[in-house]
Amino acid sequence: MLPVITARRDPAPSRIGYRLRRLWLTQRVRWLLRRGVPLGLILAVIIGTIGDGRVQTWVGSQLDGLRNNIAGRPEMQIVAMEIQNASPDLAAQISAVMDMDLPISALDLNMTLLRDQVERLDAVQSATLRLGAQNVLEIDVLERQPVILWRQADQLEMLDTTGARVAIVPARAAQPDLPVIAGEGANEAVEDVLRLNRIALQLGPRLRGFVRIGGRRWDVVLADDVTIMLPEIGAEDALRRVLALHASQALLDRDIAVVDMRDASRPLLRLNTDALQTLRDARAQARDDSI
Repeated sequence: MLPVITARRDPAPSRIGYRLRRLWLTQRVRWLLRRGVPLGLILAVIIGTIGDGRVQTWVGSQLDGLRNNIAGRPEMQIVAMEIQNASPDLAAQISAVMDMDLPISALDLNMTLLRDQVERLDAVQSATLRLGAQNVLEIDVLERQPVILWRQADQLEMLDTTGARVAIVPARAAQPDLPVIAGEGANEAVEDVLRLNRIALQLGPRLRGFVRIGGRRWDVVLADDVTIMLPEIGAEDALRRVLALHASQALLDRDIAVVDMRDASRPLLRLNTDALQTLRDARAQARDDSI
């Protein structure tokens, strides 16, 4: 009987085994299998748990309870409100706008919303809100300063240097020290007219105001219906020239209705109605006498 010969097993690894061993020797693969896969499983469990509606409800209730406990603590209660750098009238307006029932928890305050409410007031340029010492809500206000009155069809508004409205006034007598402007677009050129006003102040009480014409230039309106028509460019120099003529020759005291300075090289004078009629009568009489 012939002996059975058993084939020896090849000690060399198979191709798949060889490749798996080579992969295992790679640092990234070892990190992925040892740490990445467990972390991924844990993350999947956490996401699944968070997505459960019952878990979300429980977590929400716990957070609400924690917030309520914190909000109810005495050190979190706002017990007073202090308005800084505001006139009494503006402070009263701010208090009315805030309309807060004190004490109130600091966690229940929407500081951005409250600041926007204050800054919507015409007289407020900007406002800063902060929680101060002794549980006081401090409101620091930068108040607009009125520099001019803008007369429109049905109302009189106080404006600041930027042309923003500060307040509505009932009558001119309420702010007699402020110059008056009128005309469409006059509020867009406040700084320009303020420079003209500084020059025209020497006219004293004769100065009535300034009218914006066509959104391009100004007319200076004086008492007795006298108008100085200024050019679009060089208005300040033209006004100084008129005032110099008035100082030397009493120009504005004559029977004129308009001083037209729109053409600097050719200023014109327009007589008022009575003076014009007198001139016409004189000319007619001169013609009659010559016949």
